[in-house]
Amino acid sequence: MAELADFDLINQNKARLTVGATRVTDGELVFFDSKTEDLGPEHAVASGSLPPGFPATKIDEDHYWDGGVVSNTPVNGLLDLAGPSEDLLIFMVDLWDSKGPLPQTMSEVLWREKEIRYASRTSEHIEALMAKRNLDYVLATHPELVDSEQAPKTTKLRSGRKVDIVHITFEPLKGHIPLSDAEFSRRSIRLRRECGYEDMKQALAESPWTQQNEGLPCHYYKRGCEGHWDDAKKLE
Repeated sequence: MAELADFDLINQNKARLTVGATRVTDGELVFFDSKTEDLGPEHAVASGSLPPGFPATKIDEDHYWDGGVVSNTPVNGLLDLAGPSEDLLIFMVDLWDSKGPLPQTMSEVLWREKEIRYASRTSEHIEALMAKRNLDYVLATHPELVDSEQAPKTTKLRSGRKVDIVHITFEPLKGHIPLSDAEFSRRSIRLRRECGYEDMKQALAESPWTQQNEGLPCHYYKRGCEGHWDDAKKLE
């Protein structure tokens, strides 16, 4: 890793790098941020130490696994680290897609079940974050609209004035098996990289975050069945 990446350059903070890893001893998702500390090869390796294929990585006195053990899409980490006045445009790359064909074999059943399980968790997590951020906006700008003692007066989210999340989902490669998510051959990595490049070009071309939006400041753009991004989900 030290031969492939220039960590002296990374730590100059010309571009910010944040990686997440799961602390093995308590299950805590920990973020290592080049803005607040120097990063090294061990931080990058820890963020990809997916068990059981890879061992935990030691940083200082603790051992860490891949951050995906807790969350594959830790958007809350970005929201917590963002400055109070920063507008955020977030591209969330998800390896799981809730949409897929009816399985015909036991192998396809196992893969489809895994897709639904992880994709549903991601969608629920993001929608909950957006709902909480929008509630914070309403409480700050129109407190008279909130007539309930149950409504929280504060929130831990410190994101900027406007948050747009563009959800990019990976469509499985032909011939995948139930363990394809842990298959890291050179060919598989190349094919996934090519798919990601095409998906990002499409996202930039369609630019769903430029749609006319009114009202709440946070929007979640999810690609629909036809392959294009849906209109903004305005969570009330």
